[in-house]
Amino acid sequence: MVELIYENGKFNFPNGEQIKLTTPTVDVSLVIKDIIPLQQKLEICQKACDYLNALNNTDYTTFGIGDRLKTGVEQEVSVIREMTFRMQD
Repeated sequence: MVELIYENGKFNFPNGEQIKLTTPTVDVSLVIKDIIPLQQKLEICQKACDYLNALNNTDYTTFGIGDRLKTGVEQEVSVIREMTFRMQD
């Protein structure tokens, strides 16, 4: 599973090292530290997918939201804290 952090409008890997994508299906765990409304979960998945594609020169597409979705409330808005999703080549 690929782990990503979204903070200050940017994606990063927790350990700072880029991961090479080589399998046809990739599961992604995303920790979100910015305020991203729950309604934008598909958009943030697509942005993460685009980020990984740009780094790896691949053409993955998002394939669905995983079973882990942690939310919170920030400034009276339901926001995403953590989520998983799948990408396919």
